[in-house]
Amino acid sequence: PVDLISFDGQCNNHLTQIEFTVASQVNNEYFTIEKSANLMDWEEVGYINGGGTTSELITYNWTDETLLDGTKYYRLSQTDINGDIKYFNPIALECENEIDFNLYPNPANESISLALNFDYSPNEDIYINIRTLRGEIIKSAPIFLNRGYNNIEIDCKDIPKGIYLVMIKGLQNFRSEKRLIKM
Repeated sequence: PVDLISFDGQCNNHLTQIEFTVASQVNNEYFTIEKSANLMDWEEVGYINGGGTTSELITYNWTDETLLDGTKYYRLSQTDINGDIKYFNPIALECENEIDFNLYPNPANESISLALNFDYSPNEDIYINIRTLRGEIIKSAPIFLNRGYNNIEIDCKDIPKGIYLVMIKGLQNFRSEKRLIKM
């Protein structure tokens, strides 16, 4: 068993950082970190070796690099050397995973460039949608982003003059949009 002092997390730069502190450990083999979107279905996402037996105050850190927009829950469990498991109360984190990007030139004529810094590796398909202010999608295409700086050119010749919204979107994890004026 362990004496858990704190268990907390925070969203930071599209990552979730989990931190917990224990005051003492007796026959502690390891900790398991689980994640859920609904507090019912839990998935193991992290594993940290325990400290065995010690009365030393120890703080553990773990980073979740997978994105999940909205509220996500993390639960900590501790497993003893003999296999006994103790679960601790979950924590809830509300994370927004928007990506900041620039469009230029704006207003646009024949093409626009989309520039963004992508600081993590995507685990899903990413799309760009151009839609009218009424919500009608007039152009949609998958885009491929590398970690770091990306500059993607988008052909706009077939788009009529008007005001549009350009959205970068993952299937579930993030979305961001900007206004585009086509001349």
